[in-house]
Amino acid sequence: MNGRLATMAMAMLILMLSALAALAAEEAMPQAGVLDDLRGVVTARQEGAPPRTIPKGGPVLVKDILSTGPEDRGKIVFADDSVLEIGPDSEIRIEDFAYDTSDRDNFRQGLKMAKGLFRYATGKIVADDPDHLKIESPLAAIGIRGTTTDHMITVRETIQDGVPVRVVEDELHALRQSKAKTEVVVTHLNKRTILKKQDMAASLKPKTPAVSRSLTEAEKKAFAAIPLSPAPFDPRPGSSLTGGGQ
Repeated sequence: MNGRLATMAMAMLILMLSALAALAAEEAMPQAGVLDDLRGVVTARQEGAPPRTIPKGGPVLVKDILSTGPEDRGKIVFADDSVLEIGPDSEIRIEDFAYDTSDRDNFRQGLKMAKGLFRYATGKIVADDPDHLKIESPLAAIGIRGTTTDHMITVRETIQDGVPVRVVEDELHALRQSKAKTEVVVTHLNKRTILKKQDMAASLKPKTPAVSRSLTEAEKKAFAAIPLSPAPFDPRPGSSLTGGGQ
């Protein structure tokens, strides 16, 4: 009996320490936005802290690594009204965020995509200065001037020397909604690909120069699966007219 009580006490202590670590992470890092909408589960974790499940309306913190499962999707609205939508089986890190309306020099936003599907719509930070936004993927740096973009990072999970390794196979970064002076700049292998037209994309592979091309109908449909509410430019299920329309 004493052994069982000791085991139970140890388990309770571990749970308490985990909860305290999660609370400390939330207190240490500022809030960047909220999980505005949700289907399934969005999990967040901070380095050195246990993962936590974010409820609808719950806080998203700077340095959070956000992940979804095969059936999950989530929509994050940041304090500057920019929007990040996360598709199924995806992972992204909120690298940096500051939106101090009393100090316009303290505007910044940083996102690091690791794998999966994402849609990003710019907010007040980019409207003030596009250089305040930094979006990175495993293969590229992406600069955005006032638009909505879609991103697809395809990876292969493997084992090397007994250690799990994630290998990037290809990426696709697309301009999805055209506005005045819209521009997306994708830098890969030290070369820039500039996208200025709706449904144009930069297609990347690890050791191959980027290719600029139009999205296929299949790719438009894949991107349409990201948001919980489709955008006007998304294909509609069962429609014979797919994608690209204003």
